[in-house]
Amino acid sequence: MNAIIDLDPKLVVAFVESRPAASLPLGHILVPVVDDKPTCNLQTERLVLSLTEIAGAKVIRHYVVQALTAQEIYEQYLVAGYTDAITGLKLKTTEYAQAKFSQLVTLISTALAAGAVQPTDTQTIYDYAEEEQSLTVTALLALLLRYGFFCTQIFHDHAP
Repeated sequence: MNAIIDLDPKLVVAFVESRPAASLPLGHILVPVVDDKPTCNLQTERLVLSLTEIAGAKVIRHYVVQALTAQEIYEQYLVAGYTDAITGLKLKTTEYAQAKFSQLVTLISTALAAGAVQPTDTQTIYDYAEEEQSLTVTALLALLLRYGFFCTQIFHDHAP
C-alpha cells in the first residue's frame, strides 16, 4: 500500500491502495506505507490503529492489541456456526437458529414416540448456506444433539 503525501506545510496524508505516480496532483509524492502489527489471537483480541507516523520516505502505521469483550467473543462464535465432525454439515448457531433446532428436536422426538415418523424416514433441514440437507430421522437427531451440546458449551464458556 502507498500513501499520498501532500507537500503542503500541513502535511496531509491520504491512504490509497494503488495509484500511478503520474496521476498524482502537482505537489504530491507517493510513498510506501508499512504496517507495524503485533501478533494477536483473533478469537479474543483485535488490532487497533494507534499511531500513524512519517519516518523518512515512508509512512508507518502502528497498531496495538485490544482485548475483545465477552459479548464480542460470544457473538463471534454465534456468527462462525457449527461444523459437525461426523456429517461435515455446517449449521448456523445464532440464537434464533438454536431455538428452531431445539423445536425440531422436540417435534421429531414426539413424532417418533407417537409413531408418526420412523427412524429411517428422511427429514430436511437448511444448513449454514441455506441449502437443503436431507438426513434420516436418526442421523438428524444425532446431529442436533451434538449441535446442542456445542451451543450449550459456547454459551457456558463465552456468554456475557
